[in-house]
Amino acid sequence: MGRTSFKAAARLRGLPVGPVPAPLTDAGPADLADLEKLLDGGSNLVGAVRRRAA
Repeated sequence: MGRTSFKAAARLRGLPVGPVPAPLTDAGPADLADLEKLLDGGSNLVGAVRRRAA
């Protein structure tokens, strides 16, 4: 998991983060959907309520 995934996760949680530095690229729609499923599964596992971006 790289900087792209950490920033994408922060964005999905509604935190203001900038773009990833070149030569990296921001996560695409399919990657974001997979990451959201992973975050939801982890949150459910520990019983946390995950904030969603506004």
